[in-house]
Formats: sequence, structure tokens, C-alpha cells
Amino acid sequence: MSECRVGLVTTSFFDRSSDRHAVAGTTDKEPYAAQCDDALGGLYNKDLFWAKDTTHTEDLDSYLPINRLRELESRGVIGSLSKRFYGVPTDYSHRRTQKKDAPQILEWMIEDEVDVALLVPL
Repeated sequence: MSECRVGLVTTSFFDRSSDRHAVAGTTDKEPYAAQCDDALGGLYNKDLFWAKDTTHTEDLDSYLPINRLRELESRGVIGSLSKRFYGVPTDYSHRRTQKKDAPQILEWMIEDEVDVALLVPL
């Protein structure tokens, strides 16, 4: 792992009340790639379904651990964190995930020379 670039995949989206979501492919049901630094203020989760009674999304690192992975990078545990993270819509279609979303995320990860994907669904 100390030589690997790690890429994060989430089912969350950018905060629609800011300009940070103005990235190609960030519509509700399309995969997207965005800069990790752009996500540090949090992502949009209100209309997604998750256990809102038992957890919250106030801590970015609980559902998109950018800061924790950067700490591991600085300690040499992982080689690096990809500059971009990747978002995939919460869609319960195996066919769509397999035929459309996963190939797009893979293409972006290849562009970013990602060795390991960390899937962090919300």
C-alpha cells in the first residue's frame, strides 16, 4: 500500500447551494469526478437515503475520508491520494452500474493512475 495511489468513490454529491458542484457530469444520476480539495466543505446528502436516525454527515471523514487518507499518505502508509474523488449515483440497477457507471469511474481512475479504489457508500 505504501506505493499505491488510492481513489475514493462515494454515492454523495456536491452541495448544490455552492459553485463547487459545477463539474461536468454532476447531475443527480450521472457519475462524476471532482477535485478532493473541492469537497472539504462537505457534500450534498439531504435527498439521499441513509440511516438519518442513527448517523449524520456532519463529519466529512465519516463518508469521504480525504483528510484521514492524507494523514496516511504523510506517514507513508499509502503512496498517495488521487487528486480527484469519484461520485456514482445511488441507483439500485445492477445493469446500469455494471454497463455505464463503473466503466466511467474506471476510465477516470486510469487517467488519474489510481491503483486501489476505496468504496465509501453513504
